Amino acid sequence: MDNFTKQFTSNHQITENILIDAKGKAVNGIKEFMKNNDIYFAYNTTLCKNGHNIRSRSGHCVVCDVARIAFVKRSFKNGCLYLFGSKSKQFLKLGMTTEIIENRLQKLKSRQIGGVQDWKFY
Repeated sequence: MDNFTKQFTSNHQITENILIDAKGKAVNGIKEFMKNNDIYFAYNTTLCKNGHNIRSRSGHCVVCDVARIAFVKRSFKNGCLYLFGSKSKQFLKLGMTTEIIENRLQKLKSRQIGGVQDWKFY
């Protein structure tokens, strides 16, 4: 692994357990291996149009679009649906989170989502 790849993966918390060296491996074979082994990123892939070689399992260059890193990590996490309600404004909020449900509820309250602080779990 070259220095750029080491630095980039470290900065973006792409750990070794979700990263594979794709050098010399066929694209179809590596994608299947990544899927079967919960690996989300590969380096030493074919170069993107800007010359980067770190890609997501779906083939996107994560150097050109770093937002894909968080998207990919979030996509494969277990999560839960929630239904929160506010009696004061008669709002219901249906959502999905990968964090602890109580933490999500506290965020809604502290950020005054919808202009209310009385969110409750239903």
